Amino acid sequence: MAGGVPLLTGIRVTKRVTVNFQGGRRVPVTTAARLRKNVMLSSLVMAALLTQDGPPVLDDKNLKQWMEFVVPSAEDAAWERLGWRVELASAAAEAKALQRPVLLWAMNGHPCGLT
Repeated sequence: MAGGVPLLTGIRVTKRVTVNFQGGRRVPVTTAARLRKNVMLSSLVMAALLTQDGPPVLDDKNLKQWMEFVVPSAEDAAWERLGWRVELASAAAEAKALQRPVLLWAMNGHPCGLT
C-alpha cells in the first residue's frame, strides 16, 4: 500500500499479459511479480527489525565476544599480506619477469560510498 491506497488496482490479462497499476501504468506480469516479492521481503525485514528489543549492547560480560566478532581473523586479513604495488609500471615489469598477471584495482569515489 502506498499512502493508504492499494498499489494494485486490479489485474487485467491482455494479449501482452500486463498488470494495471494505480495511475494507469502498465507493466509486464514478471515485473509485477517481482514487485510483490520485493514488497513482501521488505515487510518481513521491517517486521524482524521492529521486533528487536533495541540495539546490541556492549558491556563487560560480552566484550570478548564482540572483539572476536569485530576483529578480523588471520584468514580474513590474508589480503593484507599480498605484495601490493602502487605503481602500475613497476608492477607490470615485475609481473612480466615472473610471468604472472596484474590485477589493476581502479575506482572513482570513496571506498565506503561516502561521495
